[in-house]
Amino acid sequence: FYDFDTAHWYIPPSETTPPVFLHYPPAIDAAGRRVIKSLPHDTNLTSENIIELSEQDAKNFICNGIFVRYGNGVTLLMNVPSDDLRVKLHDRGFKLRTKNTPEMKKSGASRRCTVALLPYERK
Repeated sequence: FYDFDTAHWYIPPSETTPPVFLHYPPAIDAAGRRVIKSLPHDTNLTSENIIELSEQDAKNFICNGIFVRYGNGVTLLMNVPSDDLRVKLHDRGFKLRTKNTPEMKKSGASRRCTVALLPYERK
């Protein structure tokens, strides 16, 4: 894993979903794993919303997804997750839009690398 965002993904809270942190522990060293374990003490995350990914999900670049807020909900745009991860995300209130990106994965990327994020201001 060449970059933090290929093995870690923070999804901030919304009106209907909790904050969630997805990560693949083998992608970082022991000191980094200790920091992640301390997150429930230092943030609004709870330990049940810090989700360790399987090797399959990590290699499928699940963490290189995008979250989109709509109304009071959140949709996650991502490669197709494992059944286990799909259930965990649905149970936390997320809607999923999935599509595998095999050509992007060859270069070590996924959905997040296909968008341009633009600033948004409410008026």
